[in-house]
Amino acid sequence: MKSTFSAKRSIVFERQFVTTWVLVSLLLVTLCGNSSAQDFKTVHPGVEYARVDHKLGNDPVKIDLLRLDLTKVRLDVHHAIDAAIGTERTSSIATRHRAVAAINAGFFRLDKSEFAGDAAGILMVDGELLSESLNDRATMIIGNNAKDTKVFFGNYHSRIWLQFGGKGWDSSIELSGVNRERKVSEAVLYQGRLDQKSNGPRT
Repeated sequence: MKSTFSAKRSIVFERQFVTTWVLVSLLLVTLCGNSSAQDFKTVHPGVEYARVDHKLGNDPVKIDLLRLDLTKVRLDVHHAIDAAIGTERTSSIATRHRAVAAINAGFFRLDKSEFAGDAAGILMVDGELLSESLNDRATMIIGNNAKDTKVFFGNYHSRIWLQFGGKGWDSSIELSGVNRERKVSEAVLYQGRLDQKSNGPRT
């Protein structure tokens, strides 16, 4: 039995990339307009940190900013407990992987079920698909190489097949998802990094 994953790039990928960065830039200018370059302090080679105090209406908001030199630092993605399903504090993940800095990213299922921590959207780590795409949500793509790290934004749609027997696609079925709760009349693939504490979901 073999699983195959293919990703189809949206035709608006380039426009989405530009728009996303414009929106992020405008947001930072709006929220942090009073923050000068002198506010940033070097905490590690290639990593600068600043805190901005701001107000949204009458509510005080503290904003933590990181400015990164992607020729000196590496960006890595780690899911809770290094599994496809499960929850864990960001500080715990950072300590285990000896990170200089860490942020929580993306949305996930938060309840008391055995599927708590399932990513609400596409998640691929080191070439392994841990969660399928959902509702055409924006995707952040990180590529590390010897010289630097590249970051892109776009919209990706995942499709998963199970292939039986030979190389022909005649003996294959398309699956509904990966590493998540199975609904009626769905076929879901469970593979790779399942919850190490509970030995993964049971169906």
